[in-house]
Amino acid sequence: MVCLPNEGKGYKISVRGLKGGHSGADIHLQRANANCLMGRILDVLQHELEYDLVSVDGGNMDNAICREADAVIVLRNNCALHMREILGEIQINLDVEFGNTEPNIMLYVEAVEEDIPMVLSEDTKEKIIQVLLQLPYGVQTMSADMEGLVESSNNIGIVKTLENTIYFDCAMRSSVEHKKIRIYDKVCSVAKQVGGIVEIVNDYPGWEYNPNSEMLAFFGKVYEDMYGKAPRIEAIHAGLECGLFAQKMPGLDMVSIGPEMYDVHTPDERLSIASTLRVWDYLKTVLANIK
Repeated sequence: MVCLPNEGKGYKISVRGLKGGHSGADIHLQRANANCLMGRILDVLQHELEYDLVSVDGGNMDNAICREADAVIVLRNNCALHMREILGEIQINLDVEFGNTEPNIMLYVEAVEEDIPMVLSEDTKEKIIQVLLQLPYGVQTMSADMEGLVESSNNIGIVKTLENTIYFDCAMRSSVEHKKIRIYDKVCSVAKQVGGIVEIVNDYPGWEYNPNSEMLAFFGKVYEDMYGKAPRIEAIHAGLECGLFAQKMPGLDMVSIGPEMYDVHTPDERLSIASTLRVWDYLKTVLANIK
């Protein structure tokens, strides 16, 4: 942080109205990430006017697509009108770009009335913008075995300005372990460029789809006996405990079942009670038929 010159007025820029969603199961839906958008906004602004950056904050879960982000800046040379014009142009561009996936996207700006004694250095501001622009976001690879299945992805879930640190939290996913490592290498490359440090926490091992699973065939037969039709077998792009079991016990045959859920990792998340009851009955029948 550096001391703030006497001239300049503080403003908070906000990204709102995004859908968010599960950073695995919804990552292919082309939804916007508020942290990524904020990087673009700050980059456009720095090419059009002079400002100091105070903070950037967005998201609170690494496994959720970031819905909201805020940045506090200090404008030099009293150019608030120009800033609002630029933000208006960015809003128009975003409406066109995300018209089908994010119809409610909105950019807001409001004056900051409190005193701002310190701002980030110009070098730190540039590094933050570059990280937000360069970190991989979204689908990285698609499965060659199952049509339409996302194989690998990365989500920039959290950005926080702390006292002496700018913190970026990503959720890297892949059903193929070495492809997740490739995403990690990309993140490390970005961090190296700006003098950052990368730490791995809460790693979920990949769980590759097994088309020859005997367990899958058995579950399918029980389902067909119960409901008179073949089940729809799907693989999803999400972290599961099955990956941890597979890592500890190579060759373990597994399936994962569960009730219908909607808008996972958003304020609208909900669970179907009727589906939960069906899954419970199905599971009891499966267990009764295991030999």
